[in-house]
Amino acid sequence: METLIKKIDGYIKEFDLNKKCRKQIYVHRRMYISYILRRNGFTFRSIGDMLNLDHSTIMWNIKQYKMLKSMKDPILLRDISVFDLRVYNNQKYNLKEDICKATTIRDLEIIKERTEKKLYKELIY
Repeated sequence: METLIKKIDGYIKEFDLNKKCRKQIYVHRRMYISYILRRNGFTFRSIGDMLNLDHSTIMWNIKQYKMLKSMKDPILLRDISVFDLRVYNNQKYNLKEDICKATTIRDLEIIKERTEKKLYKELIY
């Protein structure tokens, strides 16, 4: 749990996610961070303190994230792909499966990012 907190805190600082900014990329990334932290048992208030936001904004972020994720919003997926790969960097993906499922250019970009991050178990590095 503490390693997750350190990771998330590092991302918040690295990407300036605790500053007041309404640009979509910042909003999407804050939504994702809020969702991950809440899923790991953090309170709305503690998440809000980390991101310099009110607890009600955190509740809205999580609700919007779930909705956009269920709709497979391509902009959201693009904006959070960096975090998705970093937060779950211990997970190994199946290259053959990903290639077979790829139907869009974005899918290919994700495969490329995963390859660069050495996340495929089939590849010898």
